[in-house]
Amino acid sequence: MSNNQAGVQNHSQPNKKFIIYSVFRNNRSYEENIKHLKGHRDFLEIGEQPHKILLGVYKSEEEFSIIRPYEKYILEAALDKKRFSQESVLILETYKHGLYKAKLHFKNNKEEDIGYFRCVSKEIAEKQDSYTIDGDNYYICTKSDSVMSDDLQKEGLK
Repeated sequence: MSNNQAGVQNHSQPNKKFIIYSVFRNNRSYEENIKHLKGHRDFLEIGEQPHKILLGVYKSEEEFSIIRPYEKYILEAALDKKRFSQESVLILETYKHGLYKAKLHFKNNKEEDIGYFRCVSKEIAEKQDSYTIDGDNYYICTKSDSVMSDDLQKEGLK
């Protein structure tokens, strides 16, 4: 899969696990981060590794991230201080009805269950401090795994 064939919606396969991580670092300028992102993208494409670059917002800061099928070495590289030095990465596991179980995995090997990763409207996503954009689709994490409108309204999402 090249960058054009992968993505959140194309990754929804039964019993699959995915990782979303960023190569952006706070101590680099935006231009340096983009250059680093392009270099990482080129590396993945040369190796024909399935991936897609996504736009996202994390703690109200815009950054690009990458979704790939989960492999332990990718998790280790994303958290490694010398490589990408991320404070956490998002691990997704296919669940049901287009939802993914979502966990943040931290440098200290602790995981935090943050609910369910789901597609929502742009308006709902932009009200959150963290969300992911894949093409025209916007994704956030919610506590409920319900797909019922009334349940989402209780979470303030409708």
